Amino acid sequence: MWEFPGGKLRDGESRLQAVRRELAEELALEVVDSGALLFSARDEGSPFVIEFVAIVAEGTPVTREHSEVGWFTTEELGELPLAPADALFVAHLTGRRR
Repeated sequence: MWEFPGGKLRDGESRLQAVRRELAEELALEVVDSGALLFSARDEGSPFVIEFVAIVAEGTPVTREHSEVGWFTTEELGELPLAPADALFVAHLTGRRR
């Protein structure tokens, strides 16, 4: 399955700190700024809420934890096998219901 990068907030960590840490760990990107919350969804089968946040990042993505990195249009994203919360976010972006 394809999924957007990210992970869990650690105790005492701000959203910006978490985004910086996660994208550095997963893609070797430097997050310059974190913006608005774009969407949130409950993660099925867990107590977590997944938040999708606008960011500004610098660097070239390097796969550190996954086998591939891809760039897709919103229409192409709708055709990919996605993690459940990610599929809900794409449906939100495209105005489609899942």
